[in-house]
Amino acid sequence: MTKKGKIKYLILSGILAMIFLLTGIASGEKQSGEEELVWWKYDRGLEEAQNLQRMILIYFYTDWCDYCRLMEETTFQNPVVKKILKESFVTIRVNAEGKTKVMMGGKSVREAEVARRYRARPYPYIWFLEPDGTPIDSLPGYLPAEDFIMVLEYIRYSHLY
Repeated sequence: MTKKGKIKYLILSGILAMIFLLTGIASGEKQSGEEELVWWKYDRGLEEAQNLQRMILIYFYTDWCDYCRLMEETTFQNPVVKKILKESFVTIRVNAEGKTKVMMGGKSVREAEVARRYRARPYPYIWFLEPDGTPIDSLPGYLPAEDFIMVLEYIRYSHLY
């Protein structure tokens, strides 16, 4: 796709997202038959992304973080957000203070160490990666669904394969 074609596609997808928002499709209410997001552990998620050749979204959170809870209860429950994530990303959830062990760089480390290595602060904190683990960009803090949809669309269509 040419650069001009990508720009047209981004504009069109933005317009479609706004139409969904205005018509109430993206109201955040659970639709019948709607599935929950699959949240992978760090190491398994990286493997899955390579197998599926999908981009990676790593969501860093803490148990005490009010904005993390808000992101989980609203933004990640939005039907349009879920649809985009399921179609184009492998979603990984990491407790930034977690003691659960995962593999990173061939070593067993705690989730807290993964968060430190990604410099994930403040919370919530999101990293977008290519399927091979190459960083694309990061996003600190909470975003409501409407804004997060625009970020996801930008990441998705600016990194077409």
